[in-house]
Amino acid sequence: MAVVLLMYALDDKSEGLRVTLDTNRHRYDEKSWEVGQAVFKDWWWILDYKILSNSNRLRTIRGAPKLQLSIP
Repeated sequence: MAVVLLMYALDDKSEGLRVTLDTNRHRYDEKSWEVGQAVFKDWWWILDYKILSNSNRLRTIRGAPKLQLSIP
C-alpha cells in the first residue's frame, strides 16, 4: 500500500515530482529534479538533505514556497 501512496504523491500534477531541463537540455542531471509538497509531506523521512536543498532552490527560482512540514 505504501508504494501506491508514494506513486500517487509523485504523480501529483502540481506538487509531485517535477523534472526540468538543465542548461544542456538534459533531464538526467540531478539538479533538474524537484520533489513537491505532496511528496514531502508524507515522505520527508526518506529524503536526503541534498534532494531537499535542491528542491527548495528550484522552488525559489520559480517563485514557489519552500517545502514545509505542517505540525499540528
